[in-house]
Amino acid sequence: MATECSQIKLAQQDILNTASPEKWDIIAIQEPWLNYLNNARGSAYWRILYPSDHLLDGASCSRSILMINTNISTDAYTQLHIPSGDITAVRFNGTFGSLNLFNIYNDCNHNDSLTALTSFLRTNPPSQLDHMLWLGDLNRHHPLWEC
Repeated sequence: MATECSQIKLAQQDILNTASPEKWDIIAIQEPWLNYLNNARGSAYWRILYPSDHLLDGASCSRSILMINTNISTDAYTQLHIPSGDITAVRFNGTFGSLNLFNIYNDCNHNDSLTALTSFLRTNPPSQLDHMLWLGDLNRHHPLWEC
């Protein structure tokens, strides 16, 4: 486990060091490396967004983060509240309407993240000017695919 953890840490550090802020606006990571304070490693070029219930009492370990280029003004987006440690979501607003970006970790053993996302979309239905982008580690799939 320690070797796997150090490999995840190295991979995430490599992304921070090689993802040029001149070329990339957003980086989506599932199963991020988190330190003993439950925080991901960042840099001056990237603002880290955690799931909205990150570090709340009783919340599960966060398994998705978004890193947003610090060149993008915080006025251009708002974080969406989805009560799941497996979903980090943000809404960008512009003349095009809005873009809702969801970074989803979908566990192999249950559909909790998809249930949380469905609940969010039912209570916050998208308008005709809304665009959505789902990113993630979608591990869970139909049993017939195993044949």
